[in-house]
Amino acid sequence: MIMLIYMVLLFTLPFVPSFDRAEAQPSWSSRRPREKGYWTGIGIARIDGELAAARESARAAALRDIAAQIATNLHGATRFLQTENTDDVNQLYRSEIRTEVEAQLERVELVDTWNDGENFWVYARLSIAEYQQRRRARIEDVRQRSEELCREAIAQEEGDVAAALSLYIRALGEVQRERVRFAELDALQSEIAARVQRLLADIELSVVPVESIVKRGIALDVALVVNARHKEMAIEDLPLDFRFILGDGQLDNRVWTGAGGRAVARLRRVDGPQHIQRVVVRIDLSAFAFDKRPQPFNASFAVFEFTVEKRRVYLALSGDEVLAAKLELALPDVLSRQGLEPVARGDAADLQLRIKVIRRLEQVSNELHFALLDVALELSSTDPAGAQIHRRIRAIKGAGSSRAQAENRACEKVSQNIEQTALPEALAALNH
Repeated sequence: MIMLIYMVLLFTLPFVPSFDRAEAQPSWSSRRPREKGYWTGIGIARIDGELAAARESARAAALRDIAAQIATNLHGATRFLQTENTDDVNQLYRSEIRTEVEAQLERVELVDTWNDGENFWVYARLSIAEYQQRRRARIEDVRQRSEELCREAIAQEEGDVAAALSLYIRALGEVQRERVRFAELDALQSEIAARVQRLLADIELSVVPVESIVKRGIALDVALVVNARHKEMAIEDLPLDFRFILGDGQLDNRVWTGAGGRAVARLRRVDGPQHIQRVVVRIDLSAFAFDKRPQPFNASFAVFEFTVEKRRVYLALSGDEVLAAKLELALPDVLSRQGLEPVARGDAADLQLRIKVIRRLEQVSNELHFALLDVALELSSTDPAGAQIHRRIRAIKGAGSSRAQAENRACEKVSQNIEQTALPEALAALNH
């Protein structure tokens, strides 16, 4: 009966692996094993809580150990896509190789484990021949996909340039899908890039000039028209990117060419203070890229230039007469730098700017004069439906050897605040 119970327990109790208890120290824990045809890795993790967590940490460390050896071995057989010449590029380069390698370690074999009571140890290995075979297969798979896309692109070059560009960029993406790429594919990548550049060199973008004067700070619907041609042939379905390069505003950023190679972006609003503003249009290769990264190619571009009419503003100052008079002298230049033109009559203005200056305190201490001001600013549109924007500038202090000097310095600070903060904020709020 006792023997029967013993046999039942023997076959029904859960199996406890040997690495869950302390054992005699194996030789591989003190000296890395050298196995012909294998990379070997040793991982160690402190047992601070659950044994399973320590076991997994040790396993991950063993994989990183193997990855570091492979990365060193492959250093000359890979290329890093980074181009900046900085001190940490080499370190980042090796880190990216190691990340690439770690992702390919699915066939690592767990050889042995050991628990010394404080640390958990893992001994793992990876077949060099098997890894290299998988690597070659992966390279060949990328090559075949990329070359198939290139063949399709070549067939499209004469009839559909946009389709050819899209296929070439996709082919390039297959090679560059990882941040670390295979050196064996460098020649293919260079060939694809050269074909893209040749196509781009023959594309011409021409713009239709903007004849009208554009008004700042109001809703617009101005057509920015561009035509795209490749060797005198109109290009349809070509993505174009529109951006301000001088000034600021709102417009359609990405537009595709349609029939006759014509694309029309709408200029919705102009907010920049510049009297002359410019928008550049470029071929948007990122529209074809899988990861939307801009591609490093030289491509045709064209520039729209248009004149922006300043908004007319009626300025009214009130409150302390002396301080208001001092501010009135400085504010026209401030308004002009904000793209505004002061006018003498409210009925001729697009905007009204009302500023009230309040003298809060005036005192003398040790022959030094102080002036403390508050300013209330109201900006509104002359449109009956327009909003009113209010801003307050509090406790602006000026000091000087005389009352006039203290007032002047306080007014200078108020003027700077209006130009740098209060007025830009009010204009932005009114524009939106």
